Amino acid sequence: MDDLTTLEAAADRLAGEIEQAIAGGGGDLAGLDAIARRLRRSVVRPLGNARTALGAAAPAREEPPPGGVDDLEALVGDRLWDLAQRATRLRLDPGMPIDVQEATAALQELACRAAPAGGDGAAAGRRARLAALQASLPAQIVPLPDGPLLATNVERLVDWLGQPLPACPQLALCRCGGSAIKPLCDGSHAENGFSDARDPKRVADHLDRYEGQGITVTDNRGTCAHSGFCTDRLPIAFRVDREPFVAAAGARMDELLRAVRACPSGALGAALQGLVDAREDLADQVRDPAVEASKDGPYRVTGSIPLSEAGGDPVPRNQGASLEHYSLCRCGHSLNKPFCSGMHWYVDFKDPAPDAEPTLFAWAGGLPALTRMTRLFYGRYVPEDPLLAPLFAEMAPDHPDRVAAWLAEVFGGPHLFTEKHGGYPRMLGQHLGKGITEAQRARWASTLARCADEAGLPADPEFRSAFTAYIEWGSRLALENSAPGAAPPPHLPVPHWDWGCAGPPGSRIPASAPPAEQAAAVALPPPGAAVSFEDHLRPLFRDRDRQAMRFAFDLGSYPDVAANAVQILERVRSGSMPCDAAWPPDRVEVLERWVATGMREDGSSPNAAGDAPPAAAPPAAAAGPEPGVEAIQGRLGSAVSLRSSTPVEEPSIVIEHREPLIYMLCSAAELEHALMCEYLFAAFSLKRAVDEGLTEDQLRAVERWRSVILMVAKQEMLHLAINCNLVTALGASPHLSRPNLPQPARHYPSGVRLTLLPFGEQALRHFLFLERPEGMDIDDAEGLDAVDSAVPVMSEDEIAPHLQEFATVGHLYRSIEAGFRHLSERIGEERLFLGPPEAQARGELFGWPQLRPITSCDDAVRAIDAIVEQGEGPSGDWRNAHFGRFLGVLQEYLAMLEATPGLEVTRPVLPALVRPPETGEPAILITDPATARIADLGNVAYEVLLQLLYRLMCHVDETDEQVKVLADVSVGMMFDVIEPLADILTTLPVGPEHPGRTAGPSFELFYQPDYLLPHRRVAWLLMAEHLSEAAA
Repeated sequence: MDDLTTLEAAADRLAGEIEQAIAGGGGDLAGLDAIARRLRRSVVRPLGNARTALGAAAPAREEPPPGGVDDLEALVGDRLWDLAQRATRLRLDPGMPIDVQEATAALQELACRAAPAGGDGAAAGRRARLAALQASLPAQIVPLPDGPLLATNVERLVDWLGQPLPACPQLALCRCGGSAIKPLCDGSHAENGFSDARDPKRVADHLDRYEGQGITVTDNRGTCAHSGFCTDRLPIAFRVDREPFVAAAGARMDELLRAVRACPSGALGAALQGLVDAREDLADQVRDPAVEASKDGPYRVTGSIPLSEAGGDPVPRNQGASLEHYSLCRCGHSLNKPFCSGMHWYVDFKDPAPDAEPTLFAWAGGLPALTRMTRLFYGRYVPEDPLLAPLFAEMAPDHPDRVAAWLAEVFGGPHLFTEKHGGYPRMLGQHLGKGITEAQRARWASTLARCADEAGLPADPEFRSAFTAYIEWGSRLALENSAPGAAPPPHLPVPHWDWGCAGPPGSRIPASAPPAEQAAAVALPPPGAAVSFEDHLRPLFRDRDRQAMRFAFDLGSYPDVAANAVQILERVRSGSMPCDAAWPPDRVEVLERWVATGMREDGSSPNAAGDAPPAAAPPAAAAGPEPGVEAIQGRLGSAVSLRSSTPVEEPSIVIEHREPLIYMLCSAAELEHALMCEYLFAAFSLKRAVDEGLTEDQLRAVERWRSVILMVAKQEMLHLAINCNLVTALGASPHLSRPNLPQPARHYPSGVRLTLLPFGEQALRHFLFLERPEGMDIDDAEGLDAVDSAVPVMSEDEIAPHLQEFATVGHLYRSIEAGFRHLSERIGEERLFLGPPEAQARGELFGWPQLRPITSCDDAVRAIDAIVEQGEGPSGDWRNAHFGRFLGVLQEYLAMLEATPGLEVTRPVLPALVRPPETGEPAILITDPATARIADLGNVAYEVLLQLLYRLMCHVDETDEQVKVLADVSVGMMFDVIEPLADILTTLPVGPEHPGRTAGPSFELFYQPDYLLPHRRVAWLLMAEHLSEAAA
């Protein structure tokens, strides 16, 4: 009795000292305040209840001595540790009221959390010492009346992913649903009126029996926790919409048994016929004792942990209930406490949402889900498969669990395979010398995908894209490593897989999404007032917006938003971001003002982080007259050479018939395609890290330039897609082929010269020339002048199409627009727009609102306007178009060179080819065999991408799902195959003839005919075959 009273007094005194110190200010107030509140709610209160139950008087309250937070902080950890040990010893007294266990649990957890790092005094050491103190106590779970679940010596507490949670030997688990530190109790039950009384309206206790083929299934609806495992995974036998609930003859014995054993509540049982009472023979399993806090649901107890009342008697159970596994209420609303009755579904009980982006491991459902899949795979499908059974005939009993642990580690979960099973060398040893065949590999991959479906792993496109990518990659690596004579590196790390180009869940707006979520009301700054990121911009970006763009940058991060202001402002202005609803003009104006005024981080000063704002960020569109050549001033005068101060007259292009219009569109497509390759080559040539000779500030600038060039390249891809829709609308096939680079001007009108260049002044001048607005006459970069004279313009009576002179890309498209208008008037829109709109590409596949089916002249004009305005700017306003963006990059680059003469921002890249160009032009060739092979792998991937895009741009009888697959795989090829290969190539040698120089992507086409595969079934087979060959 005295020990109880003095323990209560000591806990009360420590809480009072903390509270007094906090009142004096200073120190870690939040951390100490949480300790004080926990002592009051979870230690002093239950100890007081125990003392009252024993009839003892309350201890005299001592006034805490004066002292500040700094004096107390160093002592709190030691004081808590002393109290925890005293409480644990007191808990051993069988005469103590059960409330002491609640206080002991809180003190043990507080003492371990406050433990110093390292040594015997660390948290793990303290938990071990406490476990030794109470080792004589039996493992059990006791529901405290109207309070938490008191778990004693339960060694394994895991979350719903199967990840161990730090567990002291005495636990108090919340079951009122109100704790702020779930799954642990924080004393909320004493304040929220929690009652553990059973509801008289609960489902009645009744055991039903269902006879099957050699097996009897039992079910008690009064015990069911409605997890849905049986109905989701074996709906033929367990039916939610029919009576009787169980159709025992509707599935095989092994399927029924698997479903019965998966039932977490113990409501289902099974026995061989004639042995109904011997349910433990089939339904119960031999498992280590464990408690799982399931996701937004009950505690799932396994391993035959006794469940006892406060007085020591077993908790009464329904008929047929399992003693080996059962589910306990965690939401506080069960009708059948302490057991779960499924009410968590109806009260919308939720655990705190994690802040971080989920890993593939977490999204899959963690170790339980992966283990469920692998056990299904190796237990059901492998033994009956003639290809797989011989391969796994001698597998160890724990093989399914080891494969699950491997997948868990690969997908971002705990390092279980490395810690318990030997890591990568162990996995490699499982494959060496096995001689796996391609047929076995393919069957393994396809069957595992089937088991993922049956095991209930997520089926969303994002997860399955990443999951399938790893299964294909990993199985092909196993195939390679198992070959006779293979000698793979033995000590590589376990690979780690992420979401890939599809991004994590939430990165797109699904078709079934509700109406757009609106950003919270934000007070926008008045006109002329300073705009800051923290006060004005961050609140405008919703959680959905951040998630959707997380694959590229974090909209909640000032450095990320400042570094990517070019793309963000462009997308906000165009209405393509946010992806579900455009910003109103007043919000767009705030973002424009923030960019134009120096991009303040907070309200104190511009760029509080100390970095100069990205010079390449576009200014807001200025009001007033349209800018012409005379508007180009300042550094532009030294960046580009102007021949005249007045707009240049450009000859008209005559388009009198459908064929010339199609021909000019195909010419434009070749040009867009080639420009995209030029821009990608320049972007990939830039250095990527400070260890390549750049400072942090220089690297940030280089990353900005790379982002600008890649953004322009992506817009060229959009222009190419729009061009395909225009051609399809005319009844022709899209044109995605082009001559290989370098390409002299004789294949294009005078003034156009196409070649691959690494980033630099020459490349940027060349880009400015190619993207110059209509009427602006500037020189192409040195060495890239046109080599032929202009070609003649067609006359009105010519029918056969041929190349006509165009001076700029805008000139070409404006002439095409005039051709659409003229032919619409001449032959009528119905005759002109013959192509089926359903065969055209749709913008929602790529997040491009400008990409729409074209069925009229107005549609065609809008599409052409989108191309010209992104490239040259609306009505000559080039500032925010491609020309202006390249100019901004050139200005910043030249300024950096002036400040740091001799600076090299690119890798030593040479534009080199794998094979000589068919034009006969001189070219540098890649002679290093390994580099040439990787370059050709990139070219093969590029060719497959064109096949995919051709099919996507003129699909005929594909379903919507198949069209989406084409789009997803195309994007995956761009960002997960071609881009990484290009980056690798810029680090590999060209050959001994060019010492110290590296290669880059050559974008070579193996043959010039278009890549259209006209027949759907054959097209898909050929694309799959080509992908398989490339992967091999």
